[in-house]
Amino acid sequence: MRFAISCILAALATAALAVDPLVVDTPTESRQCETTHITWTGGVAPFRVRRKFDGISQDREQLQEHEFDWIVTNVPAGTVVTIEIDDAEGAVAESAPFTVQPSYLLLVKRGDHGGAALMDWDDLVMNRYCS
Repeated sequence: MRFAISCILAALATAALAVDPLVVDTPTESRQCETTHITWTGGVAPFRVRRKFDGISQDREQLQEHEFDWIVTNVPAGTVVTIEIDDAEGAVAESAPFTVQPSYLLLVKRGDHGGAALMDWDDLVMNRYCS
């Protein structure tokens, strides 16, 4: 009887310590010069978010929440990005690759009509990467 109780207590302790697996949600949309909301589930805080693109890896460490807002200021449109999350226990999960889309600006034309037009951000040379 004592052995059975010990087994039950051990099973309950193990179940209490079980953590949901770390899973990164792939962003549905990412636009240059705009905020991309990155979320994940599971794992144990603190988390490290790693943005990987063009052989570059940028880290954001010590996040306690399961979300992070990334303002895409240093990545040109057309770049394929992967998000990788590490947790405090060494678990690692990765999003599916996604492509940064071009952003659009509302520019006021100074012409005969004085109207507004949408212009692809990549057409602007002056501030190409929003920095």
